[in-house]
Amino acid sequence: LEDMGSVSVKMRHQEAITGEVYHIKISMKSHENSTLVVFSPEDRFLPEYRIDNRTSQTILIRQKDVNNSDAIYSGQTLPYAFDEPSLKRVLILQIAGSQKTTQL
Repeated sequence: LEDMGSVSVKMRHQEAITGEVYHIKISMKSHENSTLVVFSPEDRFLPEYRIDNRTSQTILIRQKDVNNSDAIYSGQTLPYAFDEPSLKRVLILQIAGSQKTTQL
């Protein structure tokens, strides 16, 4: 964080077989003569971003220049946070089984 405020980040557990993902809200606040950095779980019901897949296809989504992707199955809702908040906030979408990608 370069400025005061908050950002949500995605933390992936690299050793977990299930591919556990944690969404953490990082807030930076000024208090008297100190700067506070506070880590808290992101509200699953009010995430910074939420992606709804209303198609009949499974969609793979990832941040540009990041190799990790998330699968969003047909009818699924996914709370989303960027893996690397310091990178551009560009999403790469791909239908599972297809080679074609689209940037948002």
